[in-house]
Amino acid sequence: MFLGASWFDGARDDMSSFFRDDGPVLLAISIGTIAAVPVARILLRLVERRVEKVSLRAGMTDAPRRLRAVFDVLGYLAVLIVIMVGLTAILATFGVNTGALLASAGVLGFSIGFGAQTLVKDLLNGFFLLAEGQYTIGDSIEINGVNGVVERATLRTTSLRAPNGDLHIVASGDIRMVTNKSKGQR
Repeated sequence: MFLGASWFDGARDDMSSFFRDDGPVLLAISIGTIAAVPVARILLRLVERRVEKVSLRAGMTDAPRRLRAVFDVLGYLAVLIVIMVGLTAILATFGVNTGALLASAGVLGFSIGFGAQTLVKDLLNGFFLLAEGQYTIGDSIEINGVNGVVERATLRTTSLRAPNGDLHIVASGDIRMVTNKSKGQR
């Protein structure tokens, strides 16, 4: 016999204790994480509908389009957070030092954020542009001296179709001044 009976008995005892002690915990964490994802989405939809009703009562007719963009981003973030919490709990069950792992992830995130400052700037500025509703798809606007109709507005860029047919794509982080010619005076 290569490994011997004592090794096999020890491995069998470890497996049975794993399924007896850690198995139910892992199952509960997995089920909880899977159940939390749709719950988070449902809660965000309820909040979105409530904010939309309040906005429409206040006379903000473009609120549904703006809110959809903002709450889509919040939905992705909520799902990501739920999954990360679930994975951290699973790793802790296996005995992984999650404190050190989270600290390392924080340092890595800081490094990536520092290296991707322009991207982060674009995403944050784009989020606020969409959240504030400075313009929506179909509006005739001027951004940094470029005139056109908004064809697409994402967190990272805004696509403007100029009167001569040219398509201008402006990074959200570069937008300093917006003139919206579609919104009337109040």
